Amino acid sequence: MKKTVLILVGIMLVSFGIGFISLIHYGIKFNDNGVGRGINIFSNDASVQIGPGGIFIQDGDDLVNIGPGGIKIHDGSSSINIGPGLSFLFSGKQPGELIEETVNEQEIVDLVDVKIIKITSSFVDVNLIPEKRDDLRIHYNGYIRASDIPKLTVEKTAGTLSISLAQKNSNSNVNSKAKLDLYIPDGYKDAIKASTSSGDITLSDLALTDVSFSASSGDITIAASNIKTLAAKSSSGDIIVQDFSGDFNGKSSSGKIKLHFAQFANNINAAASSGDIEIQLPAVAEFNLNSNTSSGNIAVEFPITVSQNTKNSLSGRVGDSQHTININTSSGNIKIKMSNN
Repeated sequence: MKKTVLILVGIMLVSFGIGFISLIHYGIKFNDNGVGRGINIFSNDASVQIGPGGIFIQDGDDLVNIGPGGIKIHDGSSSINIGPGLSFLFSGKQPGELIEETVNEQEIVDLVDVKIIKITSSFVDVNLIPEKRDDLRIHYNGYIRASDIPKLTVEKTAGTLSISLAQKNSNSNVNSKAKLDLYIPDGYKDAIKASTSSGDITLSDLALTDVSFSASSGDITIAASNIKTLAAKSSSGDIIVQDFSGDFNGKSSSGKIKLHFAQFANNINAAASSGDIEIQLPAVAEFNLNSNTSSGNIAVEFPITVSQNTKNSLSGRVGDSQHTININTSSGNIKIKMSNN
């Protein structure tokens, strides 16, 4: 009860904000229909109506009505009516509300001749877990509350295994605590490509030739893995790589990039917008450095022979190596740290 009220008060404030911002940018109508004056404010699927009957706020399936008869709140699955001296909570299904479902699906797939495992997920976290096995076990599990529950599909064609959690409505509202757990044979050495929308991606303890991850509004986390080429892209999320070995190409928008190399004889290309980049390397690492930041500081713990050093850039050489580290940030700091081990 308290949680519902707090959530809906937040929705109320957000709706007010949307409505008043739209006074400048979006639709606003002043009505005089002979009954009384009022204001209607619209922005996408949110609206605020203010008139003699009170204030009516709608944001998707969430409704708030404040008037002479009291306060009425509906969050899609429950309703609260607060009137003179009375408070009621009505739970139950309402037409057009979100669906609640606990999913628990499993599939076993033979990986013979599979060179690429391709994963696409909407609103569900993806976990890649090594296991001593010969086949791949897929486990889609957990609680979801949504207007459109993501459906699991698995297809194997021409050396590619495609695993998808898709929705008919890409704009579906989702509250997900579900996971897509993939138990991968620890002997699998080929490629994995995964992309998520509003979900995280995690991988650990695997040796692979090629990994490509993309997360929109989600984090990417990789631990204790030897990957020949790792490409990672995150929008509104962090990229964290720990105890890693391999070439790295990464970009983060509104998030940080943090890399820790167990051993290093590789190339790094990293860019962040509105986020820091931190790279930790073994003390014996040698590399050529090119680093630039639009608004931030650059700090290097290694003894570097400087070729260029300005307020927003630092280039130089550490030791004698053909490997290069290229780093660019906008509104973020750059740190290259020396590992103690």
